[in-house]
Order: sequence, then structure tokens, then C-alpha cells
Amino acid sequence: MKLKDLLIAICGGVGFIAVFLPWFSVSAFGMSATGNGFDNPVVALGILSLIIGLVVAAWKLLTMFGLIKINLTPKLSRIVDSALGGAMVLFGIIAIIIINTQSAGFAAPGFGVFLLIIAGIAQVILTWTKIDKTVGNAPKKQ
Repeated sequence: MKLKDLLIAICGGVGFIAVFLPWFSVSAFGMSATGNGFDNPVVALGILSLIIGLVVAAWKLLTMFGLIKINLTPKLSRIVDSALGGAMVLFGIIAIIIINTQSAGFAAPGFGVFLLIIAGIAQVILTWTKIDKTVGNAPKKQ
């Protein structure tokens, strides 16, 4: 298995998990509450982020273990990985903008949305970084 693919799969998994963490917290009149990627006003972004994280993690893990074979050129694979990581970053930034503009000062972005952005940035950086190391045993070719 390529270390680079494993790290990208981890980024996808972190993006998937980030949707379930608090994306915003609301405080007013002495009470507070948090919402994750499935709560209004960021529900669409949360669902899209969940799908992207799942696709990245599944695609990389299934190809690493030889369960599926996708014939993409290395350049096209890097473009797809970058686009998916960039989408996670974009959705996180849009979520922060929505939270800040629709809350009238009562809400603040939470840990989950920042984790999503960090995972997306790490995925884009890893995509274009040259890492030739392998980990574990390579899958047997049939």
C-alpha cells in the first residue's frame, strides 16, 4: 500500500467524522446549544461533506486493498483528489460564512467545521506531495 493513499484516505475519514462534530454553537440569554453538519442552516453542506469524505476514504481504501480497480492516469487521480479536498475546504468556508451571517452574533463556528477545512487542506497538500513509501504488504495480484 502506498503511504500517500493511506494518508489521503485518513483525510477523507476525518472529513467524514467532522460532519458529526459541532459545526456551530449558539449562545443567547444564558443558554447555549451546539449543532453539527446535519443541523440548519448548514445541513446541505454537511450532507455533501459527509458524501465527499466517504467517497474519498472508500475509494482510496478499496483501491489500496485491490478490491476495485479504477484506471485513472496519475495526473487525473491527483486532480480528482485535489477537487474533492478543495470541495471540503470550500464547504467549510461557506459554512462559516453562513453561520456568521445568519446568527446575528449569537452563534460561532465550531470544532467540526474547522476540522473539515484542515482535512481538506491536508488532502490537497498530500495529493501533490511526492511520497514514495509503502506500508504493509502490497495486495496480491490475481
